[in-house]
Amino acid sequence: MRILLDENLDPELADLLKGFEVTTVAQAGWRSYENGALLALVRQHFDVFLTMDKDIAHQHTTWAIA
Repeated sequence: MRILLDENLDPELADLLKGFEVTTVAQAGWRSYENGALLALVRQHFDVFLTMDKDIAHQHTTWAIA
């Protein structure tokens, strides 16, 4: 499973997710992307996007965010 960690999460969280392919937004080179564009990239390249951004659900209508 490919997981992307948003910039607002501690990158050391990746160490706790052993057995998964974990990348940070910074490692992916996507720091400058706005949330809508970022979500489009995540959808193409990752299975899970972890973020603490409470407003991200309003950034893209095709994602089901719980």
